[in-house]
Amino acid sequence: DIGCGAGGLLLRLQREGFRSLLGADPFIQADIDYGNGVRILKRGVEEVEGQYDFVMLHHSFEHMADPAAALGILARGLAQKATLLIRVPVADSHARRAYGVQWYQWDAPRHLYLHTRKSMALLAAGAGMEIASVVHDSSGQQFSSSELYIRRVPYVEHGKYRPGNSPDAFSQQEWEGFQKQAAELNRKGEGDSACFDLKVR
Repeated sequence: DIGCGAGGLLLRLQREGFRSLLGADPFIQADIDYGNGVRILKRGVEEVEGQYDFVMLHHSFEHMADPAAALGILARGLAQKATLLIRVPVADSHARRAYGVQWYQWDAPRHLYLHTRKSMALLAAGAGMEIASVVHDSSGQQFSSSELYIRRVPYVEHGKYRPGNSPDAFSQQEWEGFQKQAAELNRKGEGDSACFDLKVR
């Protein structure tokens, strides 16, 4: 798991029965060995050695300064018939078109690149890979946070607008509407976040 932080997802996978789990994140304080088969290395993607059956990046790829170089490195680290899973915000989405500069996934300056299906396909081809499938997995946050940006509410205050958290919060009906709309957009391939399943050609 590249960009895994302290490895919360890997720990959940270990409890589900997965073994030999490795994470890498250059921003943790030091290497972590949980003693249960889960290890986290304080390393960037370019420093990870070995070959792996499954490599995943959950909303870390958009933070990388050179995505083409990173994808080439990732491709070389895949074992035969392995899978690379990359989850990223996607700019060719309904929310980006609807909200423009108020779309919350711009997230400057943390998001260095925002991708589309086409940009991901071009990057994959440049690394000798191809996209096997795309699943949109956006949430209602594409609406709630974008609406709050329109109101000039900073991101650090968005939590209090969940139903029940403050008098100014979204109603439960509004909140459920955001989730329902996100699910419908995902079905249509229009959600603002997607999971790309890549294979070496």
